[in-house]
Amino acid sequence: MRGSEKKIKVLYIVNASIPNERANGVQIANTCAGMGAQGVGVTLVSRKSREQSASVFSYYKIPQTFTHVELPTFDIPNFPFRYFFRNAFFLLSVQVYVLVALVHAFFTRQKLVVYVRGETVLSLVPLSYIVSVFFETHQIRNYERLYRIALERVTGIVVITEGLQKKFIEEYHIQSKKILVARDSVDLEKFKNVASDRNIWTMHAISNQKKIVLYSGTLAPEKGVDTLRNAAAHLSSDIHVVFLGGTELQVAEFTARHASVQNVSVLGRVDYTMVPKYLASADALVLPDSSQYTYSNLYTSPMKLFEYMASGRPIIASSVPSLREVLTEETAFFFEADNAASLAETIQNVLQNPAQSAEKAKKAEQTVAAFTWEKRTEAIVTHIHSCVRP
Repeated sequence: MRGSEKKIKVLYIVNASIPNERANGVQIANTCAGMGAQGVGVTLVSRKSREQSASVFSYYKIPQTFTHVELPTFDIPNFPFRYFFRNAFFLLSVQVYVLVALVHAFFTRQKLVVYVRGETVLSLVPLSYIVSVFFETHQIRNYERLYRIALERVTGIVVITEGLQKKFIEEYHIQSKKILVARDSVDLEKFKNVASDRNIWTMHAISNQKKIVLYSGTLAPEKGVDTLRNAAAHLSSDIHVVFLGGTELQVAEFTARHASVQNVSVLGRVDYTMVPKYLASADALVLPDSSQYTYSNLYTSPMKLFEYMASGRPIIASSVPSLREVLTEETAFFFEADNAASLAETIQNVLQNPAQSAEKAKKAEQTVAAFTWEKRTEAIVTHIHSCVRP
């Protein structure tokens, strides 16, 4: 760095409690750790957690390459309009924090950059005139008119699929050079030397003699979980379908909705560090994303996709554009989205053709080497440098 250049300082702001059990917490923590490992000064700014006392570093087992600041928030359970007051208080706190950070950056000769996920970016539009704001988004659902303004004002944009990039260019007329496609990623070290352990299923009263077909992730409808549950009814008796993940409410509702299907187990969430072991111990892994929801059809780049690839197990995926941006006929088996019979037929085919399944799984494992957190954050840091004025 030349003497006249200022060192970049990144404030990564998210309106969430970190750490948490959700995939977004894993992604945020690893992105901050990756940027910090490249010599960028990073401060993660999040809501103060009422429930989690562990540090972000110990919880996710990541190096302490950044700092973490938790802003106090107004969050009283059962309080009328709880979420409105909580969010409003946090957004006001963020604006004050950014202004103070700007003053500090001026006196320490640093170039402040704000990196934000989610609707928090809308509150930072006024500040975008005096500070560089980068917006990472995985979808646009609400307040579309306000998002149009934000997308025009921010310095740079990070998306996780080409589908979302195309939307911003064609519908919002955003310059392509302003947008970086940085897909979700995986920590390959967590999947090294993870052996299959069939006894892991007996812990959940599942016979280890069964062929295990596993889905890992949230039980939201757009993820196509109902299609997989319905497909289970068409499978032979030696195949057992396992759902790993979901909130307590999702698990209860999902189980009640499909109580008549016998060869299915819904395990709920397990310790994040155990996920590689579960994936490695399955016979096939399913990504049943629905085509009936724009997000899952065009914009999603689920973290579990890359974890599936790293596990070395055969992948069965719905044929939607978002998944086909990464997976090919060489790395996965595809079925018609939202078609339970098609999914069941594909599952049977995968389990009956172990040689072909192993070949595709191996190719997927080789391909995922391009989707690490290190490579993702390197691309983001490069994008920040290319967009920020000296």
